[in-house]
Amino acid sequence: MNMTPRQEEIANKIRSLYPVSAHHTNILTQLVESCKSVPVVLEDLMYILNNSLHVLKIRRNYFYEVEAGTKTFEVRRKDRDYAEGDRLILAVWNDELQTYTGEFLRKTITYVLDDPEFCKEGYVILGLGD
Repeated sequence: MNMTPRQEEIANKIRSLYPVSAHHTNILTQLVESCKSVPVVLEDLMYILNNSLHVLKIRRNYFYEVEAGTKTFEVRRKDRDYAEGDRLILAVWNDELQTYTGEFLRKTITYVLDDPEFCKEGYVILGLGD
């Protein structure tokens, strides 16, 4: 990922404070830059260190439903080890600009449904809490 000088400065600060992977550094840098503030608090960094933070792209219409509390679950590809208690950052992604919009929510996984009787192969349903 090519970073602007500002993004590189943010990434260096993140790396100096916490031993996070390059992948997480890039995600955090994009979120910080898109929000023009620090959206990831110390608690979120602790989730990263415990490998229990998942930054997920979300469509704007679903984002508003989660924010309003009418959508209390996420259907996701089973491409990582989701577990109860993990932290999610649901960040609105702009497909056209290929960047985060700066809108995001923090949610905690309260339940993981991984049952082939109820989930399409390769997918899980995540219960969401605050």
